[in-house]
Amino acid sequence: MVPKRTLYTGAQIPAIGLGTFGSDRFSGESIAAAVLGAAEVGYRHFDCAAVYGNEHLVGESLQAIMRGGVKREDLWITSKLWNDKHAPEDVIPACKQSLRDLKLDYLDLYLIHWPFRNYHRPGASGTERDPNAKPYSHDEYMETWQQLERLVE
Repeated sequence: MVPKRTLYTGAQIPAIGLGTFGSDRFSGESIAAAVLGAAEVGYRHFDCAAVYGNEHLVGESLQAIMRGGVKREDLWITSKLWNDKHAPEDVIPACKQSLRDLKLDYLDLYLIHWPFRNYHRPGASGTERDPNAKPYSHDEYMETWQQLERLVE
């Protein structure tokens, strides 16, 4: 059994999870199969992100896991808000899209993937910075964070 860590809210997050990044090297179907395999050996934490381009396939695997008898409340699903969705009006719709793609009613954790709104262009390598990127703004970051807080309510 995977150990859990208790967060300040009382929620318990599995200490080991499967990251679903890799669609740049593996097919989405391979990632979805990895989710199923991980669940079979006891994983319950799955780390996702819209930018990985595979949440719809991961969602199908999550549904299969639950049809197989694992309760939703026994899973911990994380997803992340991508750089181009930091504008306050984009945060909630982006989360709702991840929920639709993952075929879930809620996420256990929704993170800001990267603190800069447009640091990397979509499809850019991890080392390539967008030459038009704006510098980090704490005020903008907090506007994004405030919208994330609304998702909890």
